[in-house]
Amino acid sequence: MQRRVVSVWLPRFRTEVLTQEHAVATGRAVGGLGLAAIVEDQAGLLVAAVDPIADSAGVRPGMTLADARAVLPSLTVLPAVPGAEHRRLNRLAAGCLRYTPWQSTDPPDAIVLDITGCAHLFGGESALCTDLERRFSWAGWEARTAAAPNASAAWGLARFGGRPGGMAPVVAAQDLVAVLSAMPIAALRVPSDSVAALARVGCRRIGDLTPIDRAALGRRFGVAVIDRLDRALGRRDDPISPQQPVPLHTERLRFADPVSIRGQIDRALARLLARLCRGLEAAGMGARRLVLYAHGIDARCDEPPQEIAIGTGRPVRDAMALQRLFAQKLEQLRPGDGFEVLVLVAVAVEPFTPEQATLEGFAEAPVRADVGDLIDRLANRLGEGRVTQAKLRESWQPERAVERVSAGQESVPPWPPIGALETWPDGRERPVRLFIRPEPIDVVAPVPDDPPILFRWRSRVHRINKAEGPERLAPEWWRADAGRTRDYYRVEDRDGGRFWLYRDTSIDPGKQSPWFLHGVFA
Repeated sequence: MQRRVVSVWLPRFRTEVLTQEHAVATGRAVGGLGLAAIVEDQAGLLVAAVDPIADSAGVRPGMTLADARAVLPSLTVLPAVPGAEHRRLNRLAAGCLRYTPWQSTDPPDAIVLDITGCAHLFGGESALCTDLERRFSWAGWEARTAAAPNASAAWGLARFGGRPGGMAPVVAAQDLVAVLSAMPIAALRVPSDSVAALARVGCRRIGDLTPIDRAALGRRFGVAVIDRLDRALGRRDDPISPQQPVPLHTERLRFADPVSIRGQIDRALARLLARLCRGLEAAGMGARRLVLYAHGIDARCDEPPQEIAIGTGRPVRDAMALQRLFAQKLEQLRPGDGFEVLVLVAVAVEPFTPEQATLEGFAEAPVRADVGDLIDRLANRLGEGRVTQAKLRESWQPERAVERVSAGQESVPPWPPIGALETWPDGRERPVRLFIRPEPIDVVAPVPDDPPILFRWRSRVHRINKAEGPERLAPEWWRADAGRTRDYYRVEDRDGGRFWLYRDTSIDPGKQSPWFLHGVFA
């Protein structure tokens, strides 16, 4: 498929940002007598951008502030705000997700979209460009667009290409050389000093460069001119770095008439899920996290789409199961006048290993699937991280031997042990209930190193009938408390209660070692 790129140029972007920022900060609009954004340079204050009123009066970017006020005494000046410009441009680029998943900012005042395979959803490239300009105009931004086989050509066409009938220029690959040849050299995006130098030798159009020997052209005017020429004419690759990583598994649905009824949204989502799961199956993958983006027909171009996300505890490509997870969250969407585009993205996928569930010996597979579905429904309803399970970890210190992970999580935990334990070591019984913090107890022992004969816990005295131990445990050698060893005893009192006690053996010699209750067996 032939590549197609759209460049969106915002010719008044810097002054429009100033206007909006000033209105938010002061609550009133800038006076309509001409506005200029100024920057400070070594030469003083310079005009960086102007609005249409100042432009029609003759104020131009690059003028000193004194010269600009001499041309237009009523000129309003405000300092340029690069940070606000960066944020606004990023938001505008993110709003173009309705057209393509591949969009990027082109500072200081443009956005570039790779629309390969997307234009037919909007009635063709001309209709897509018209819709882009219309939406930007609604939001208060003047925009000019152009479509071409590469980003460099689209950049030049948006700024210097003719607009017959007011329509955005759309140039096919076979017409690219002819169209660019008639355009000024500035459309190649080369430095202004190179444009002036070429003009002095009679080269004012791109077509004037083609008869000149490339080696001589590079020696005389620099390799940047040749590089830009090759990119614009398609002789050299002209890559686009997307603003966000482009997911491999994405499905998009555009409606001729906006959808706003829950039943319509459910049916549209079912179509998207079916197509997405077919793609996942062909790739041998399963989804772990899905995001549905809903673009409202009345949404401004600088408003992000509404979105809802679901996660799973294991790779899934069952469309019905995923539909049930989304059903819990679809009520969060606010259709307003309706959605015109729905985009379903698998933002996290993992290899999918099918399970045999029909032959003898695999009867537990359906049970695991049902439990997994239940965990996914609970996690998506209650929130990520709210449904957890205990997982053994390779540590002899009891309070570190178990960690909480998201229920159903198949991946390695955040602190991955080497050779993680699957069961407790043989012969090392552990209590059913382990206290988060060991509780101090008063102990009576005939010999300091022997197990106690009684202990007091929570104002109650327990007389010990049986005792087993000690089992000496210590933290990992690399930890700061590596020297704090403990001697653990399993004891049973006369009422049948079974407890897990330990003595802190790291106390200095000559001092009485404290005792703690760490768990209860029954």
